[in-house]
Amino acid sequence: MSAEDIELAVLNEAQAAKHIGVSKPTLQRMRVRGEGPKVVHLSKRRIGYRRAELDDWLERPQRLGLVMEQRRKKDDKAEAGE
Repeated sequence: MSAEDIELAVLNEAQAAKHIGVSKPTLQRMRVRGEGPKVVHLSKRRIGYRRAELDDWLERPQRLGLVMEQRRKKDDKAEAGE
């Protein structure tokens, strides 16, 4: 796979959520609120996320704080046995 192929790779919602370390419902909420990474419309009912866009989104300081907060909440729930 060339560097260009890697940059253009498109992930589905579940893959994208895993890539940035949040749940799929959290990624969906972020998208609806306009807080999430930019989506690619693959068809009328299907979206995806470019891997390079996810990485760029994660590098933005305000986004990283949001993701870290979501991860902490997820870890807290796991420790509480929820």
